[in-house]
Formats: sequence, C-alpha cells, structure tokens
Amino acid sequence: MKHAYVTEPNPYDEDSMGFRIVDGPWEELFFVVETVALNEDRTLRYQYRILELPSTYGYDILEPDDTQEVEQMIGDIVVEIISNNYSKIGDRETANENRDNDTAESAKE
Repeated sequence: MKHAYVTEPNPYDEDSMGFRIVDGPWEELFFVVETVALNEDRTLRYQYRILELPSTYGYDILEPDDTQEVEQMIGDIVVEIISNNYSKIGDRETANENRDNDTAESAKE
C-alpha cells in the first residue's frame, strides 16, 4: 500500500532526517528510521522511533491497538524507499569496486 509522506529534517537532531505522514488517519505522524539491515534469510529488519503523533490522536504514546497498523505503514515506507533507491544503493561488491576505482582515480590526479 502506498502512503503519502515527505522527508523533513529531524527537529530533534540536526544531523538526521525523518518522515512525516501527510495524509490519512496518521497525518502529522513523524518518525525516524534508525537502522535497516537485511537478515541472512533476506528479510528486512529495521528500527524506528516515532517522535510526533498526530495532534488529533489524543494520547501521548501509541496505543497497543494501533501499533500493528503503524508498524505496517512504516514498514511499507521503508520498503518503498529501498526499492526506489536500490540502484543507488547497489550491492556490496559493486560498492567495493567503485570505492577502489575512485581511490585509483584520485591517486592519478
């Protein structure tokens, strides 16, 4: 499922970015993705932190009944970002080859 979000600077940490939901029942929710990893079985593992809940939510923390829905939405967004940027991320071998090539080119200059 596609979710409407924007990337914004993290107001609590000037060195990082976060994501704000801009439509739907979770509009205004702001979260950061702290880590992303691919397990050996090729499942995605990630950690996130919710920094702001929608002003209309009515609670200071996420209620247990809403946790699964929010986790699914954040997971969908993480997968979408990775899928849309996979060609930029590349695989480890390509990244290492590029790093070696850049170093060799820099040495020639």
